[in-house]
Amino acid sequence: MKKVKFILWLLVLICLGVLIYQNQEYFFSVQALEVDLKVKTWQWTLPAIQNIAYMGICLAAGLLIAATWGISSKIRSNRIIRTLNETVDSHAAQITSLRTELEVYINDPYIKKQLQEEAGTPALETPKTEDQAEEPLTDADAQTVDQTEETDEAKHTD
Repeated sequence: MKKVKFILWLLVLICLGVLIYQNQEYFFSVQALEVDLKVKTWQWTLPAIQNIAYMGICLAAGLLIAATWGISSKIRSNRIIRTLNETVDSHAAQITSLRTELEVYINDPYIKKQLQEEAGTPALETPKTEDQAEEPLTDADAQTVDQTEETDEAKHTD
């Protein structure tokens, strides 16, 4: 890509050189510019210089204006990016603190039991050991198991 870019710039400079070479009579002729604002005291005559110098001055002024515009937009963009990054960092810190708070809240067995009681679902029991006999399921327990199986199947199909 660097070679292609170099070749394109070289072609542009060659075309510009050919344009100036073929029109030397115009570019190297000397002219004085007059500024007349139709007010008697506001009339100026600029010194007589070559046309190519006027074009060079206009090019330099345009580049200066473009550079000033570009630098100001870059500074403005950097300021906006900095404030947005600070916002992202504060949100990330808040998310981290909320996650740790949620983990503490979820892993607390007393809160878990209270939430399940409020929801009307039976509290989950700790797993039974092998020596404990398994009790037969009641109708309410069977319905709960069926509902959880249906929700699990619905989750897997989505």
